[in-house]
Amino acid sequence: MVYKIPKSEARNPENQFEFEDQHGRKYHVPYLQFLPPKLIVSLGNPDQDQEIEAVEKILSYYSTDDMDLVGIFDDGKQMVDWLEAWEESSTASMGESPASEASSEGTGAH
Repeated sequence: MVYKIPKSEARNPENQFEFEDQHGRKYHVPYLQFLPPKLIVSLGNPDQDQEIEAVEKILSYYSTDDMDLVGIFDDGKQMVDWLEAWEESSTASMGESPASEASSEGTGAH
């Protein structure tokens, strides 16, 4: 039997994080678990010093000639706050999974 890869659900509205800029314009990007694998790999596992770069990569990926998602932010704190809200709304995070943490705790590795 051959496994057939199902159609992505990334474009479904319930799988999109909606946010609004200071002028009331609304935007949306897929939740973390619905990002394309190539983008997820490019993000890696950013630490606090790399969070702004991660947000820039995500928003640049979904920006168009008519819509610069990175340009809607005035400072880095706004970007970090956006990342936290996006991760909280997603069912996944860019940090280690609970299973990975439990595994490393059992081996003594940290």
